Amino acid sequence: MTVDILTGKCYPVFMAKYSDSKEKTLLAAAKLFCRQGYHGTALQDILAASGAPRGSLYFHFPRGKEEIAEGAVGI
Repeated sequence: MTVDILTGKCYPVFMAKYSDSKEKTLLAAAKLFCRQGYHGTALQDILAASGAPRGSLYFHFPRGKEEIAEGAVGI
């Protein structure tokens, strides 16, 4: 919800929660972590399962696999 501070009116703002490649990465990671476990899943496995480009992985998750796991838990 956004508020116009000059008029005090509220209006909804709809924005995408994730980009498509980020969402695909998180969904693929969540599935792989459930099947193979955190330590049994490599970043290459996540990339292959998601179909997302390698560059988007580093763009959306600069901290790597740990950050992906944190996001995947929230799905």
